[in-house]
Amino acid sequence: HSLAHTEQLIALAFGAPPSELFSSFDAAPLASGSIAQVHTATLKANNQRVAIKVQHPRLAETLPIDMWLLRGIASLSRLNSTLKELRIDETVDQFATNFMLQLDFHREAHNLRRFAANFASPFWSALVSFPQPIEGLVAPDVLVETFERGTSVSAYLTSAEGEEERKAQAAQREKEPASAERMRRRASAGGGADAAQAHE
Repeated sequence: HSLAHTEQLIALAFGAPPSELFSSFDAAPLASGSIAQVHTATLKANNQRVAIKVQHPRLAETLPIDMWLLRGIASLSRLNSTLKELRIDETVDQFATNFMLQLDFHREAHNLRRFAANFASPFWSALVSFPQPIEGLVAPDVLVETFERGTSVSAYLTSAEGEEERKAQAAQREKEPASAERMRRRASAGGGADAAQAHE
């Protein structure tokens, strides 16, 4: 979406234009997804580098209609005996419900805090980090969080370092098969897989 929409939404969410909140603001988005796009900026208050997640325009109006149509199409699968066994309509319903929950960034901010708390031990904090919401800069359609530099999973997995890491992890899993399960449970307790994203 446009820079004008981003600036307008930030001003509406926090009662001030980006120029009053940030000493620098990158007009070109760092990334864009189905729900929002992300810009980077520097807070005026403390010179902290942050990521700003801004929801696409009219999404709260159009997404419920899209999900209603998707559910309607999926419900037709019940008319076919073979497709009915696949329970496509139930899968789509779960997807639509979870997708709709992502429209409120307060939920994401809450999940980020839970992730940080669940992985706060010295062991985990040395391995992973999560963006943290900036107090006072969280709205349903705009979320300002700490900027976490990282490498995309796909880039990491294709790198030599990633290959070595995969081999080491495979060997470790043979010795401690329960460790991956422990991390999965810890992440699940943090509020869901959609809660945290690293910023490249």
